[in-house]
Amino acid sequence: LEAAQATLQEYDLAQEQWDPAGPVPSSLGPADLLVCNCAVATLRDPATALSNMAAALKEGGFLLLHTLLRGHPLGETVAFLTCPEPQRGQQSLLSQDEWEGLFAQASLHLVALKRSFYGSALFLCRRPAPQDSPIFLPVEDTSFRWVDSLKNVLADNTSRPVWLTAVSCPTSGVVGMVNCLRREPGGQRVRCILVSNLSSTSPTPKMDPGSSELQKVLQGDLVMNVYRDGAWGAFRHFPLGHGLPEEETEHAFVNVLTRGDLSSIRWVCSPLRHTQPTDPSMHLCTVNYASLNFRDIMLATGKLSPDAIPGKWSSRDCMLGMEFSGRDASGKRVMGLVPAEGLATSVLLSEDFLWDVPSSWTLEEAASVPVVYTTAYYSLIVRGRMQRGETVLIHSGSGGVGQAAIAIALSLGCRVFTTVGSAEKRAYLQARFPQLSETSFANSRDTSFEQHVLRHTAGKGVDLVLNSLAEEKLQASVRCLAVHGRFLEIGKFDLSNNHQLGMAVFLKNVTFHGILLDSLLDDVSSGWRGGG
Repeated sequence: LEAAQATLQEYDLAQEQWDPAGPVPSSLGPADLLVCNCAVATLRDPATALSNMAAALKEGGFLLLHTLLRGHPLGETVAFLTCPEPQRGQQSLLSQDEWEGLFAQASLHLVALKRSFYGSALFLCRRPAPQDSPIFLPVEDTSFRWVDSLKNVLADNTSRPVWLTAVSCPTSGVVGMVNCLRREPGGQRVRCILVSNLSSTSPTPKMDPGSSELQKVLQGDLVMNVYRDGAWGAFRHFPLGHGLPEEETEHAFVNVLTRGDLSSIRWVCSPLRHTQPTDPSMHLCTVNYASLNFRDIMLATGKLSPDAIPGKWSSRDCMLGMEFSGRDASGKRVMGLVPAEGLATSVLLSEDFLWDVPSSWTLEEAASVPVVYTTAYYSLIVRGRMQRGETVLIHSGSGGVGQAAIAIALSLGCRVFTTVGSAEKRAYLQARFPQLSETSFANSRDTSFEQHVLRHTAGKGVDLVLNSLAEEKLQASVRCLAVHGRFLEIGKFDLSNNHQLGMAVFLKNVTFHGILLDSLLDDVSSGWRGGG
């Protein structure tokens, strides 16, 4: 017990020692678990000791007994060398059959037995608890038609145990279902029987209501009962996070090992530790700062499927991180874009997406620039062919891409309309860009911006729309286009959900562009920097 004190205190477990040869002390309440080690000293009267221990257990409680068995030369030798000289009336070692007979006399059900090669044995027994008649619910298909029946059974306010039996369908998902149900109100009623043979020649146990095999399982009253290739056992879930091997490395990146579970964020060794760049256009850079973008949040929390990301990177284990700032191999301060694995200590990237950091910027500031300005520049200049003096509608202007787009548009003398979601954001943009007038702002919370834009352009509309809004707001944005207009869609919601756009808008000789920076990074085009 001394070695386990820390664990016992961690789980706030009470423990007490007692000699089972005597009666149960009044201070010892009904126990959940009794541990008896009689491998170093034989019990004087095993029958009495087992009876006392059974009395000390609560109904459903467990007894774990460790002993040496008679009939095994090595075990008898160990007992001879370690056990004290037997006193008068003290019994010597017992065989397995004799122990099982004593368990039955003490009304203890043998749950499991583990034997070692030298004659040591661990017996796990349980004191049976009175049970109401069980309810059996077969789980024998993957269509989940049994789920409604299960909900109706658990809705009944009874104490009858519910046994989910998966005898002929090992892939029904019953194990995960039971783990979840046990956490729900009334989940203590749920039990599971799963036949999961690995060998096709292994027999399937009979689980008929009157079969002896089923009766043994019911007597044990265990939650998880798994039959595999001739033996009964259980599946247990043990988190491996603390047991994963760790090593020091210069090259590593951050990843979410289980998508949607932020507690599984870990540093992972990067394959760059084995990389020596031979292409002069590829640069290995040290990362000082890496930005966390909206795409990273959506991917890490599981709200954005990797399938929505175009290109070969969607099949990679890690897709987090797109921009960074740091130093290249010569020590020069740089910032850049990578397709993924940018939340890292080092990155390998093309010179097409690597820029020098201006001397007036800090590296911390520089890490927030590449994604937003590349997105805005590629959208407006490369794809939208924005010309000096044109009119542009930029949604969500207070965001990073919005501010970058406003700056680029104003630098070309364009007239800018932008949408914001609050008065505070509007005030910020007016201070940030004094060129914007009162009529430059509209509301992004509804579709009223459509009438605002058309009213202040005399019904003509705008030459370009940089859109990040979805659903009905996207449709309203399309209607803001002037003849020969260009619609630049940087959002992924409507694209990934394959929402309809409607063909009538193209009668105005407009073009619709899906702007996916991920695709651009995946397949670098030598001419992407070119503009109008």
